[in-house]
Amino acid sequence: METWASLKSNTPFNQIFTDGKVPIKSIVPIIPRDKTSPACYVVDADFLSNQQILVLAERLYQMWQPECTDVQMAVDYIRQGLPLKCDHFCCVTTTDQAVFAAMLDEPTSNDDFDDWENEDDDWENEDDEL
Repeated sequence: METWASLKSNTPFNQIFTDGKVPIKSIVPIIPRDKTSPACYVVDADFLSNQQILVLAERLYQMWQPECTDVQMAVDYIRQGLPLKCDHFCCVTTTDQAVFAAMLDEPTSNDDFDDWENEDDDWENEDDEL
């Protein structure tokens, strides 16, 4: 597990993730299009045990009935990337060196950036629209 979120002590997910760590796909939460929906971290099912997936799926199945027709539907959803509200977590961290570099490192002249064709023209046109 390279990236994970630490659960708050008062969340029901502590019963499933007994070490308090939930593997997530990114330290950057997803922001739903619906402004009333909360920001979420996406659970990385590749780092969950089969037992964790099954217990989580059973809980989700009970919560999502009648839309969720069976436990296997919930298992499939978890394997695709289950979003969990950021409110369940107190912090996130990673051991992924690329993420650390992106977060901590200042850009230098040695960094590779994509060359955008006609980049200057695009910026000039963008200013005209403002």
